Amino acid sequence: MSENHVNSENSIMKNIVIVGGSIVGGSIAVGIPTNYRIVVIEKHSHFHYIFAFLRAILVPGFEEELFVPYDKMFSSPSEGVFVKALRRSATGLRTNLPLTPTAWTAKPGRFLSNTLSMALGANHPEPTNFNSADTKAEGVRKLKEYGGKIERATKVLVCGGGAAGIEIAAEIREYHADKQVTLVRSRDHNMPGNQLELHRKVKKILDGFAVVQVLGQRVVVPTSAFAEDGVMKKVTTTKGLEIDCDLQD
Repeated sequence: MSENHVNSENSIMKNIVIVGGSIVGGSIAVGIPTNYRIVVIEKHSHFHYIFAFLRAILVPGFEEELFVPYDKMFSSPSEGVFVKALRRSATGLRTNLPLTPTAWTAKPGRFLSNTLSMALGANHPEPTNFNSADTKAEGVRKLKEYGGKIERATKVLVCGGGAAGIEIAAEIREYHADKQVTLVRSRDHNMPGNQLELHRKVKKILDGFAVVQVLGQRVVVPTSAFAEDGVMKKVTTTKGLEIDCDLQD
């Protein structure tokens, strides 16, 4: 639905509704000129600073700093408003606010907009992202849970050598030098979408942290996935290499 509305000063303004307040949605919201009304609809209560999640797993207390409340995004309702969604679907979206027909809304729970931006974010595997953590408390708890798994492990197997796999392998060795870390990746070099020089630099860094690197192979994952029981087990690669580990990620 697309309509113009009149604010308290009787000047015509346009509404911009942004579904999703993550990196892209948040960037759009703060970059819009002040002569627009902004509505940000987001299922999380806090912005997740996912770029530091892997470090936070290993640094106790750091996780508390990575969740920023959305209700502080705007200084006043005239600038914009944040609406926490009760459902994760943008279809028939409902809100937890007692909305009434105003310049913001056509009727309770429905928004009038001149422009609609869908910025729903990406779905990365945990612990690089916690889409299921709708509150700060849930997000902090999940980060601590992953940190606890690493703390209890002695031999960690990292499956996949993308940016996240490389970072977590190096982070574990930096903060837990007593743990053995093995990184298995299917390609023959790191970061294949980049120049070969980046592979050499990454390999040098991982070598410096004594990360065991297995290139050109994949981990054979059981049909029922790995049991997160902390028990030492042998994991096999596609080329028959056996790796002892009590944590797989």
